[in-house]
Parts: sequence; C-alpha cells; structure tokens
Amino acid sequence: MKSGKNILSAVDVEAAKRWTEELYALEKGGSYANFPAVAEYCRKSLAEAGFENIEILEHSADGRQSCFDCTMPPAWDICGRSFLQIAGENMILADTGEISYAAAPWSGATPPEGVTGELIALAPGDDVADVKNKWVLLTIYDGSNPRGELLEKLRSNGAAGVAAVDFKGGQDYPDALRWFNGTGRFGWYPVAGEERLPLFALSGRTGKMLLEKLATGKVFLHGVMNTKIYSGKIYTITAVIPGKSAVEYALFSHIYEPFAADNSFGFGSICAIGRAIREQLGTPEKTLRVVFSMEFYGFAAYLADKSRASLIAGALNMDAINHRKQKLLKYFDSPLCNPFFADWVIPEILTGALEDTAFIRSGGILCDDTFPGDPLCGNIPVNWCMNPSGTAHHCGCEDFEADWLWAEKELPAFADAVANMLQYSFEQIVELPKIAEAEFLGKSRMICESNISGKEKHLLIETLFDYLLGRLRSAEKYCKIEVDKSNLEKLFRQTVEKIDMKNDLSEMEKKASQITVLRLKSTPFSFADIPLAERKIFRCPRLLYALFDGNRNLWESIRINDWICGKRSDDIAIQQEIENLEYFAKYNYVKLK
Repeated sequence: MKSGKNILSAVDVEAAKRWTEELYALEKGGSYANFPAVAEYCRKSLAEAGFENIEILEHSADGRQSCFDCTMPPAWDICGRSFLQIAGENMILADTGEISYAAAPWSGATPPEGVTGELIALAPGDDVADVKNKWVLLTIYDGSNPRGELLEKLRSNGAAGVAAVDFKGGQDYPDALRWFNGTGRFGWYPVAGEERLPLFALSGRTGKMLLEKLATGKVFLHGVMNTKIYSGKIYTITAVIPGKSAVEYALFSHIYEPFAADNSFGFGSICAIGRAIREQLGTPEKTLRVVFSMEFYGFAAYLADKSRASLIAGALNMDAINHRKQKLLKYFDSPLCNPFFADWVIPEILTGALEDTAFIRSGGILCDDTFPGDPLCGNIPVNWCMNPSGTAHHCGCEDFEADWLWAEKELPAFADAVANMLQYSFEQIVELPKIAEAEFLGKSRMICESNISGKEKHLLIETLFDYLLGRLRSAEKYCKIEVDKSNLEKLFRQTVEKIDMKNDLSEMEKKASQITVLRLKSTPFSFADIPLAERKIFRCPRLLYALFDGNRNLWESIRINDWICGKRSDDIAIQQEIENLEYFAKYNYVKLK
C-alpha cells in the first residue's frame, strides 16, 4: 500500500504533544464558560496545521434541542470553589480548587453558605427512603457512574447531596478521583426539567476512611457547591484538507472533557496527521474532513445537517486511542448495517507497523462512537480504533494519561492508514474480492460448525455475504471502479445449498418471527418524543434497532445482533424486547406488523 514518500517520518509527535497539552489546559476545568476559548484554540491550531475552510458551528445547549433522539444537555458551570468536608473538622474530602471534577458535571448547587447533614452510606439497590437532609455516601464497586434514576430518588426523598466513590478504580489508585459524567436518566446527561443534587466525587481512600468512621458512630458533613445549570452553547469545529475529489474521508474526535488521553490527545493527533498529509501529499485524491465536538451529542447535532453528512463517504473515530495502561488497540469494523472497505485497509497497516501492540477486532456494531453508521443517524460508516484504559476509567491517574513513547510509533501508523484511505487506488481495489472470499470461507465455516438451527445458519451466512458484498460495493463507489464479485456469489450459493433447513425455534422465537418492525425514527436514546413523566429508563441496542427495516422479522434481527455482539438472547430477553417495542410503538418510534 502506498501513501506518500515520507508520511511516516513527517508526523511531528512533539507538535501533537503541544497541541494536546495546550488544549487540555483549557478543557480541564469542565465548565461551559471555557468552551468558546476551546473552540477558538482549535481553530487557530487547525490553521497552523494547514487545514482550510475552518468553521466553528454553534449549537444550543438548553436541555431541549434534540437530534437523532439525542437531547443536548443544558450548559453547566462551576462558579466558585466547591468543597465537601467533615463538619467541625479541618478535613477536606473533595475540593474543586484542587481537582475540578471533584464536582461531578451537572451537579446541583447548594445555598451559598452550604449544607450540613448527617452522613449515611448506601450501595446501589439499598433502600433510599431515610435520606431526608442527609449526605449520602454512594459506594460503587462495578466501575459505573451513579445511576440517574437513583440520584432522582435520593433528590425526591430530600437528600442533601451525594458523595460517590468508585472503589473499582480505587483498588489500584486509592487517591485518584473518578469523573462521574454519565449521571442522566435519559441518555448520558440531564435534560430540561430535571432537578439535580450536589454530587461530589471522592477517592477510594477517602471513601474507605468515611466507612470506617461510620462504623464507630455518626458522621456529619458540610458541603458547598457553587454551580449553575443554564441555557448555553457548545461548538463543533470542522475543517478540511481539500482533495482532487469533493468526496470526503473524515476523522472524528471529541473535545470538552477534562483529560489529556480522553480526549485532547485525539485533537492533537489529528492536527499532526493532517499536517503530515498536507506536507507530503499536497492535494490528496479524496478530501480529508476533520470534526471535533462534544462526544455523541455534538456529533449528532453536526450530522443532522444532511448536506454535510452526505459528503462523507467514511470516517475513523480517534477517541481514546492512547492510554498509558496498555499497548492494545481494539478495532471496530464498519457497522453491519453500513459496510465499508476500510476494514480491509486500516487493520492491515496498523498491525504491520505496530508490532509491539496487541490488536483485537470487534464486530460491526453501532456504539456511541460509531453511531453515524446508522442509516437514520448520518448514514456514514465509522470505524473506531480505541485503546482501553483499564479499570481506572475517567480517572485522574497515570493509567489514564497518554503514552508519548508509544505515540512515536502509533501516530505515524495512523497517518499512514489515513493517507492510504485518501489515496486508495486501482491496484489495491482489484485485490479486495480475494480478501472477501477468504473471509467468507473462514467465517461461514464457523457458522456451519456452530450449534444452532439450519434456519439460523442460513440467516447468518446470508447476512455475512451481504455484509462482505457491501464492503466491496463501498470500495467500488469510493474509487469509481467495478470489481469481479462473481466468485464470492458462487461461494455463497454453494455454502447455503449444503445447509439442512430444519427449523428448531422455541415458542418465544416463533412469536418473534411473526413480528416485523419498521423504524419510523432514529433509535431512542433520550426518549425525546415521549412526555417526561412517561419515559422509561433503559438503553436500546443500536445495531438491533438499525436492523428494523420493515423486511426482517424480529427473530432475524435479534439473532443477527446476537451474532455480531457475541451473545445469545434467551426467551426472557426476547419477551422484554417485544414489550419495549410495544412501548415505542405507542409513541411512533416504530411500527409493528
């Protein structure tokens, strides 16, 4: 594969580090008041890196505006020092003067003088009735965020506030704080009309100390939370390196979060990759588009503009690609509902260049970082190559920092992969049918050897064939060249002819096979079209809902989703999904036949 003479050596890792650290310095406060400065810094840095047509797009952050059923949360600021202490003692437990995310995002405010109350300890699932005027020590052992529904129960029962401890991350880093960002009830974040409690983050060591004190007697806390929730703005920053074709290949990365590795590193890396491409390729064959915004929410607002989304043929999400914890990259194939040939390009380049890095593949799902692959949410096939952060996720510890020594190899490899996508040529595309045939033979053999019914084997092999055929067609469209797909079609026919079509479905599976689902709107996330009082609290599997095209029955959609996600939905799970769909049908999200 060819990308340009010196693309590997042209990546300036020191410049990437500077862009990363300067952006991080602006973002780490976590307040929306800093976002205009963040956007302006991105604009200046992109210009320095050689990008053109730089735009700063404004979106309302009011808790009401929704795109793809994703309701933008209201703006939130820390307006002064916020802290939590043991009442009557000079012992500070959490202090935004030291770490901004000691106050969890969208924490509610206390009166200016603060609130004093008795402390009680609760674990998720405990009774929350007796919390009036009390501070609640919420003990979390599974690495999750405090659940929005639990926080609402505590608020409605009169709790003074919450101090949450991530004991999972605290095992390795007892003095680090977790950034508790996903505390909304509908979606990740709150929407208009939701009242919020003060929510402090405590270290594992502090949480353990408080539990020990509670074991010997009563403890009282005093907390001051100087915050405000209001109708504000966020900004998407986008730019291009123009190519010979107006067709765009895009790089996505989120901003506005208080860590360097997740994710000002993504911005700094993309700037360095773009400058290397501009210097070495001049005008590439395809246009390189870059987009930076608030994770998920900002991208939904950007891609809701179909005139912008329609220009992007494919994208690579570069969120969280470098943590110090481990040299491991997890590559997410293009979504099953939106195949893209980059799956045969990017992994080969990265694995060849990064011999010291473990590399694993994940099926073509739709997650929060690849959601634009949904035909109703942008219709852009997105790959994501992420580096897992380990147990201490969103945590102020060394494992959640960038590894700049690794970056010296990693960033040139990513630059080479992006350059290849921009320059993809006839010599490369003619080899793709053979790659597709080999992949079909390997995966279809595994399906045939699995312990499932013949009907399900036929379904999955047909799905695999359509997916690989879709990848080939995406390459043809991208390069305006046709390839010979006849041998892949022949292999498919030969394989399915050998399958015994014995149908062995349970009664619940038969029930699901008699239901056909058609999505009328994008997959529910914030449940924006449902009155607040009537909203239920659960997450919808994105890939499953993207398969509801009005042609597949529910059993087919569930088994395809299971296959890609590596799970097996039992009768109870199928019945629950039927009930969920009946609920959404009432609000015209889906139509059931």
